[in-house]
Amino acid sequence: MTGAYIVAESPLARRRLEDLVRGAGVEIISSASEFGELEDRFADDDLPSGVIVTSAESAQLAAILEQSVSSDLFNGAPVVVFADAAIPPYDAAAAIRIGARAVLSTELSRGRILAALEAVSQGFVVTAPAANPVRGAAPPPVGSLELVEPLTSRELEVLRLLALGLANKQIAARLSISDHTVKFHVAAILGKLGAASRTEAVAIGMRSGLILI
Repeated sequence: MTGAYIVAESPLARRRLEDLVRGAGVEIISSASEFGELEDRFADDDLPSGVIVTSAESAQLAAILEQSVSSDLFNGAPVVVFADAAIPPYDAAAAIRIGARAVLSTELSRGRILAALEAVSQGFVVTAPAANPVRGAAPPPVGSLELVEPLTSRELEVLRLLALGLANKQIAARLSISDHTVKFHVAAILGKLGAASRTEAVAIGMRSGLILI
């Protein structure tokens, strides 16, 4: 069970966030208009572990995250930021560097949102794909991962299908390519990510924001 703390300025915004994250495996522990309010509420109690869920426009990201990282009560707690409009990739990457574990669009399906919350609670970093990616270009990695050579768009497709647990034959059928070509792409992915196995490659991909579950 993933516990969620909702932080948003208005009651309407808090209700909307609650509706977004409410689902199987998620328990909404508390909600407040700001981090300080939650600190006061739980000052004398043991704080249940959980994920902080908030919303922000691009220009507000730094201020929101500064509140979370400066809070003694929530020190180290993962922060998930939702945004109505697409946040530019460089702002999302900056948010991850500051301390957010996920920067997500409110337009994502409930299944993806719940999967993202679960991944964040397990220590992974999750980012949504760019709204208008450049055809044939791979999005830049975020966080601490530095690739010797970036993944191609096809390699990213294969990596994301690996994350779904598909075997080579299933990936080949999904992408209309041969098994041999899938094996070639998998080998290239392992080499570029410095991974020893498919499982490790998927883990690195999630931590770096290359994969949205």
